[in-house]
Amino acid sequence: MEDMKQRLRKVLVLYLIASVLTSPTGALRLFFILFVKTPIAAMKAVVRRIFPALYCKDLTSEVVLVTGAASGMGRKLATKFVQSGSQVIICDVNEEALRAAEKDLQALSSKKVLAYKVNLSDKTAIAGFTKQVKQDLGSVHVSMLINNAGIVTGKTLLECSDEEIERTMNVNTMAHFWLIRAFLPEMLERQKGHIVTVASVAGTIGAKNLVDYCASKFAAFGLDEALRWELKDTPIQTTCICPYFVQTGMFSGVQSKWPRLLPMLKEDYAVYRVFLAIQTNQPILVFPSLCHVTGVLRSLMPNDVMDELASWFGANSAMDTFVGRKGS
Repeated sequence: MEDMKQRLRKVLVLYLIASVLTSPTGALRLFFILFVKTPIAAMKAVVRRIFPALYCKDLTSEVVLVTGAASGMGRKLATKFVQSGSQVIICDVNEEALRAAEKDLQALSSKKVLAYKVNLSDKTAIAGFTKQVKQDLGSVHVSMLINNAGIVTGKTLLECSDEEIERTMNVNTMAHFWLIRAFLPEMLERQKGHIVTVASVAGTIGAKNLVDYCASKFAAFGLDEALRWELKDTPIQTTCICPYFVQTGMFSGVQSKWPRLLPMLKEDYAVYRVFLAIQTNQPILVFPSLCHVTGVLRSLMPNDVMDELASWFGANSAMDTFVGRKGS
């Protein structure tokens, strides 16, 4: 009983301090968020992880646009949506791979698969592409936009040419802006939509030989977070995807310093996690779970200690063996 009284006194003191620093109603709202909403949200997250089927939405009426869908995760995500009954639109800069993907997806779908060759580093090309998509769809509208396309140079800042830096930023970040601005108004008008941003763990922590890539992914992460606030009072969903290195051609040659602690992600597993996050309207997916600690550590640790920890985890050596996708 005495312990309970002491705890209540501490809570009262904290409330009084918060009231002085803000206002009595502001302090009450803060306490409600910390002690009521936080535990409920944590419980929901656990239930979502254990019983995802309870949260899965029907995808049969969705019109899904996937960028960078001629290969890798983009192609496999597009396949997942086709198998779930969605109409799929794919785009990529590699026309040969794009046509092969279109053929394979169409063989699985009873709905028309639309495929477009587009250079996402070119704003004018994106404008023409989005206009053509709307024209080809007619009365149907894109209800889900998956900004998946990405590129990486794997070079130091001074080794990158101006053109490579601009291309990385244009594809990995600016294309998101132009595509969202093209399709979000129709989503808002129809009160239905979902915007998916494929960022990266490299959008939460910097790494050697990834200066341009990290900058583009930090920007994509920030874009999603700020956009989520702007859309908070609308039915439009947003999901930000932040995976560790995935075993695709894009990061060929990259090795984890501690593969048993922080393994490279198998592509099929990554696609499964991403697709499930989208289907359950999960706001953010950072995986593996160990990668969640980077944000916490950055807030708590001195910079020199954080740098040592990042180096210990392999942030400054993972790209030493980078080869990348041939022909990219």
